[in-house]
Amino acid sequence: MEGKYISELDTVWEKAQKYADSGNRDKAVQTYNYILQRYADVAPAVEYAHVYLAILYIDLMEFASAETHIREAINLRPDKAVYHSFLGEIFLKQKQWDKAIPEYEITCAAYPDNGDYVHLLGCAMCSSGKTDAGLCFLQKACRLTPENPNVFVDTALSFLSSGNLSKAKEYAEEALRLDLDSSRAKQAVQKVLNASRETAI
Repeated sequence: MEGKYISELDTVWEKAQKYADSGNRDKAVQTYNYILQRYADVAPAVEYAHVYLAILYIDLMEFASAETHIREAINLRPDKAVYHSFLGEIFLKQKQWDKAIPEYEITCAAYPDNGDYVHLLGCAMCSSGKTDAGLCFLQKACRLTPENPNVFVDTALSFLSSGNLSKAKEYAEEALRLDLDSSRAKQAVQKVLNASRETAI
């Protein structure tokens, strides 16, 4: 009976993932909620169902529901620092910088060489007004992901906001070098040029 039970769970789980992958979010949400009810005694299934529901609700911009589910996952597995990055994302998308920062700090403490997490922590800090600390993290993110033009753009714009035109120019030009077709990089370079002209007047 137990083997049949697990086999059934695998089938339902596969169905939920297919719905999510195909963009049928409503069906995916419905199926993951079914897993929560039907397999409430299978801890890993409950944990991951909450995580995937959080991801789906983030995509749907339903942040209250997303936060509820990722907190449930954190309660089940407080040792998984990566789950805090989802909370950070939820707060970042709502421009709640001061709430996002501690969540990304937890994740970055566990994964200090993950350029994506370091980048997002730096962005949240700069947006909250903690510019010096944020720029340190952004520059570290550039070193960790030297091929990612978006990280260099965000670093350039943060230096520009702080009034450091030379550093802004350096990072904007590197972003454009990495991707000559990047509209964000082109816009960053133009913003730096405009600021330089205004300063020269």
